[in-house]
Amino acid sequence: MALVVGLWLFNVSVLLNFVAGFYDRTFFAVLGTQLLLMMLFELMLLWPVTKFFRRQRLLQLIVISIPLYVLYFVYIGMIGNKGKYLWKGRMVR
Repeated sequence: MALVVGLWLFNVSVLLNFVAGFYDRTFFAVLGTQLLLMMLFELMLLWPVTKFFRRQRLLQLIVISIPLYVLYFVYIGMIGNKGKYLWKGRMVR
């Protein structure tokens, strides 16, 4: 549980650094470092898999998918704690 909360907070910090970067440019440097590290770790994880399936060209999409993932992860983290919702015919609390 702590790992998930830590990951969510990291992704929130990415969004906050983007917003704060319009007030002070040093936040854009931190944002760039965060995104670069995220892409590096994703590449390290996905390279052997894409190489095995001969689909390395898909790794070009990381540049687009990482920022979208940040938005998605933060949004789902907030909505998931909202309350009850119906999932696969069952009420989840």
